[in-house]
Amino acid sequence: MTTLFIIMLTLTLIVPLFIVPLIDSHWMVYEILAKEGDQENLHVLLKQINSWIIRHLACALIAVLFVAVLVYSPFLLGQPDQLATITGIYALISIIFAFIEMLLAQEISHLTTTGIITEHSEIEHAQLGRYKNNS
Repeated sequence: MTTLFIIMLTLTLIVPLFIVPLIDSHWMVYEILAKEGDQENLHVLLKQINSWIIRHLACALIAVLFVAVLVYSPFLLGQPDQLATITGIYALISIIFAFIEMLLAQEISHLTTTGIITEHSEIEHAQLGRYKNNS
C-alpha cells in the first residue's frame, strides 16, 4: 500500500461520515420549511443545496480525471491499480451524493414554483373579485 492509496482510502471512508448527516439535515430543514410555507428560506436552502451539488460533481470529476491518469499513464505515477479502484469508488460516492441532493433540490424547486403560482392565483382571484364587486 502506498501513501496515496491510504490517503484516498481515508478520504473515501471519512467523507460520507460528514456528508450523510449534512444531507439528512437538509431534508429535515426542507420538511420544516415546507410545513411552515416559508418561501424565502426555501430559496436560501435551494441555493445552499445547489452549491453542494456543484461541490460533489466537481469532486467526482477530479476523481474521474485522476483515475484516467492512473489507468492510461501508469508509468507517470507508478501507482498500483488499487489506487485507481478506490479513487473510482470515491467518484461514485460523490456522484451518488450529488444525485440525492439533486432530488431534494428538485423537490424544493417544485414546491416553491407551486407556491408562487398559488400566491399569484390568489392575488388574481382577489383582484377579479374586486373588479366584479365594482361593476
